[in-house]
Amino acid sequence: MTKNKARGYKILSKSSKRVRLEVPFLCTPAVQTYLSHLSREFEVIDHLQFYLNEYRLTLHLKEPDEKLLDQWIGAIKLEDLSRLYQNKEEFLAISPGKIVARQCLKRSVYLTLVPSPLRLCVTLTKLGLYARQAFYSLACGHLTMELLDFTAVLAAVSMGDPDGAGTIMFILELGERMDAWTLDKSIHDLTDSLSQKQVLIWVEDEKGERRQLASDFIQKGDHIVVQEGGEIYFDGFVVKGQGAVQESNLTGEPFPVSKTIGDSVTSNTTLEYGDLVVEVTNPNFNAHLKELVAAIHESSKSQSQKEVRLTQKADTLVKYNYLGMALTYLLTGSVQKALSFLLVDFSCALKLSTSVAYLTAIREAMDKGIVVKGSRYIDQYPQIDCLIFDKTGTLTTSKLVISQVVPFGGHTYEEVLKIGACLEEHLYHPIANAVVMKAADEGIVHEEMHGPLFHIASRGIRSSIGEDEVLIGSYQFIEEEKVRLTEEQQELIRAYRGKYNLLFLARAKELIAIFCVDTPLRANVVEVLKRLKDEGKEIALLTGDVEDRTLDLREKVAFDEVKCQVTPEDKLNFIKERQAKGQEVLMIGDGLNDSAAIAQADLGIVMADSSDLARQTSDMIFLSDDLQSLFDLEDIYHRLQKQLDWNLFRAVGINSSLILMGLAGVLPTSFLATFHNLTTMLLVADSFKLKESKKEIRQQGLRKEKSLSRPSEK
Repeated sequence: MTKNKARGYKILSKSSKRVRLEVPFLCTPAVQTYLSHLSREFEVIDHLQFYLNEYRLTLHLKEPDEKLLDQWIGAIKLEDLSRLYQNKEEFLAISPGKIVARQCLKRSVYLTLVPSPLRLCVTLTKLGLYARQAFYSLACGHLTMELLDFTAVLAAVSMGDPDGAGTIMFILELGERMDAWTLDKSIHDLTDSLSQKQVLIWVEDEKGERRQLASDFIQKGDHIVVQEGGEIYFDGFVVKGQGAVQESNLTGEPFPVSKTIGDSVTSNTTLEYGDLVVEVTNPNFNAHLKELVAAIHESSKSQSQKEVRLTQKADTLVKYNYLGMALTYLLTGSVQKALSFLLVDFSCALKLSTSVAYLTAIREAMDKGIVVKGSRYIDQYPQIDCLIFDKTGTLTTSKLVISQVVPFGGHTYEEVLKIGACLEEHLYHPIANAVVMKAADEGIVHEEMHGPLFHIASRGIRSSIGEDEVLIGSYQFIEEEKVRLTEEQQELIRAYRGKYNLLFLARAKELIAIFCVDTPLRANVVEVLKRLKDEGKEIALLTGDVEDRTLDLREKVAFDEVKCQVTPEDKLNFIKERQAKGQEVLMIGDGLNDSAAIAQADLGIVMADSSDLARQTSDMIFLSDDLQSLFDLEDIYHRLQKQLDWNLFRAVGINSSLILMGLAGVLPTSFLATFHNLTTMLLVADSFKLKESKKEIRQQGLRKEKSLSRPSEK
């Protein structure tokens, strides 16, 4: 599979009749159909299984075939995939152009076919609706753009121009329709990356017969079939089979949980090994992910203080429209010129562009793998004084690795690793995978050498090599099995136990190796923490780990404070103490034990594999599992501020110019509302993409220089 790995294909798991792949292209419904048709050309392929993660699929085989995978991948034609992607449907069936065209057509038909007396009645009826909104704002003690609109329409009717009043209302209503479209589009763009398509689910009926059913048609009480490596899309309980489920994105723990008849299972989890039949108790497809989507929609209502201030500032500008109207009428005596101040307001463009700019910032954060649950959290980040980090799963990866192998009794490093991998390759377990991957990284081939294999739950594996019994598992397991330990081995165990999780390998009741299991630091953790320190931030490490397991990290990073073996209450109290001193605190964690601290902090962030409760209490989620996202967040904040300042400058500048042109008679009064709404639309449309920061412009320049300096390929 070397050449396929180079092409971007990656084997995630493999058994005799199943191969789970990560592919370098998106498996859209059209691509799924193409791959399914292609698989029929290979008799050994039974069927393909696709997942919510559209970059993954599983080949189910009728019989083992070592050469099949290379042949099947070789048959996939990239030009065919390109054509399928070109036919992808657009997001919205109704475009802004269609909205304008339809409303203009309706207006033309209305003016042509409806008699003048009836049009007057319609105008007066609508005027009553405008009056209700205007008086409501007055009753609340506010001068708003609704009051401004009512005054403009009333003035036109009073001057004996009901059709002019109708035109003003038509333009205002058209603007409202366009505003609604832009806001819907911004929210749609925000959640599009989490939108879920239908998938086919295997369902087992009362007779034991199986058929596929679209996920939308699954009901409570249905029995769904989950095969090894498959994702569980619905909450339920096991009615047949047994296996182990990976629940790390709910609990934060990397170890699969054994499931058998009667045990409950949860959506958004994966069956690591085994086969299950699950009775559905909640027919909501991927219910936990839908809760996240709902939270994002709620984020449009969660305004930052700055957004609220800008909106309020927009309303305060209305009084200047009335002041300008009064002064113009007193100085010129012209009602038409005075109306210029009624038909052009500053608040509409400022309000809408501000809302869209914040939603765009949230969407762009999502594009960088950051889920932001409210616009106020974007403004909150620059105010942070102290950043508190959990260690396991936050500063370290959630993937287990073998960092050290210690052989005993004359056995070589290669020998004990070969035996360990040979035994552990039969289990789908993070520690087992770590041993197998260690052997693969070292280039150690491990053919079958053992006898029948017996798995003892929560303990380890018992088997045999020749006449000797072999054991691999926990310290408790080898202790129960009366494995002999020398004084030297016991001393090493005491030394390593504080720093690693230990896996023990024994043969003929003698310990022959210790595997040191560790969770390494994330790739750029040290650089990120040092940069935060350079920016003047206070950084603290609060971990439930023992002190020995933090020594390596503490040597690399000068934390302002480190606390080990802390409880959830300790973390909570630490944050409260900092807040009592007037500090703004950010907490980054991943597990259930971090939930209270995350909720208490001024800004709570969790990693992608965090527990369900931690995700719910957090303000942000780093889907990329990369702490570099902190600086992406900072960059988005600065770009947002630049966009807001630009919107304010143009809203005041352009609308002031329109008023001046109305006063000078350059533009007819009837055209002012039209140009005002067009200006608003342009500002809102421009807010769909934030202004680039100096950092991004500099990076684009570097990329351009590299592309120019790269020699052309022949």
